[in-house]
Amino acid sequence: MYNRNIMKKIAALAIGTFFLFMNTSCLKDDQYALHPSGGLNVIEFYNVTGPTSAYIDPVLVYSAGTFETGKDEFTFGVNYAGPENTAPQDIVVQLAASQQVVDKQNAAKGSGYSLVAADSYEMPTSLTIKKGEKFALGKVKLKLDKFDLAKKNVLAIAITSSSHGNISGNGGTAIFTMAIKNKYDGVYKVEALSPMLDVTAGNLVGYYPLEANLVTVLGNTNFMTSNTYLNGGTGHPIKNGTANSSYGNFSPIFKFDANNNVVEVTNYFGQGTNPNGRSARLDITGANKMTIGTDGSKVMEVKYVMVENGKDRTFFHEKWTFLKSR
Repeated sequence: MYNRNIMKKIAALAIGTFFLFMNTSCLKDDQYALHPSGGLNVIEFYNVTGPTSAYIDPVLVYSAGTFETGKDEFTFGVNYAGPENTAPQDIVVQLAASQQVVDKQNAAKGSGYSLVAADSYEMPTSLTIKKGEKFALGKVKLKLDKFDLAKKNVLAIAITSSSHGNISGNGGTAIFTMAIKNKYDGVYKVEALSPMLDVTAGNLVGYYPLEANLVTVLGNTNFMTSNTYLNGGTGHPIKNGTANSSYGNFSPIFKFDANNNVVEVTNYFGQGTNPNGRSARLDITGANKMTIGTDGSKVMEVKYVMVENGKDRTFFHEKWTFLKSR
């Protein structure tokens, strides 16, 4: 028999469940960060370049770029995301650097990030998304001379408040990683000032001229990668007779002092700790200096030795001439 009261109760229960679902969904903004199709507009960081990783409870990580003298700023932004296509009014978004965000990321992922010192950058403390617009952009100006290049420098920013809309749970904080180049970094033409000498294997000779890179490690330290033969990989090309080759587990790291002298050469693959037992040392009979001209020219003359199992094996005497930025 048809029971009208039971059917009314079922209908009421269904309607109640529907509205409970809708209300619960609207309160959870985590699905809307970077996904404006959700049911509630939120304030979040804007995809200027796209994050390099998914959020980590709840940190977005972006690559701000690679920086050197003359390229020392980057753009970031905040976004009004959700079903409302544009801001219904001017929205003022307050911003602040955050050590807490860095600590959270390091604890979650072991990233080893270090928040840059407050005096090493300038950033806006607020951005305004204008009425009828979707996002607002700002610039961070870097003071590279104040950076500690021994650290993994990042700038972490949190949205601290907004005059309209809710702050996104997933997109309300962001970390911007920054790769910094020192003044020695670049692409070089490498020539032999005297022939490479391998005292163990006479069939191994120098591969010159070649195009190689000095890649920043720290503020005064660079390691070698080679565009010739190794396609930008770490190592030092050589010739085995007429065939192209390279030494396994060997690539020099050059350390400079305040006067641009090369004061130390070590091995990128470890000082004798690699399977070949190879290390590197500076040959103090060389000029061992990077000369930097007022016109921006850079020329390094250096002598160094590849050591194998504690014995000098291969002697290099080279001239590195700067070609272009890397």
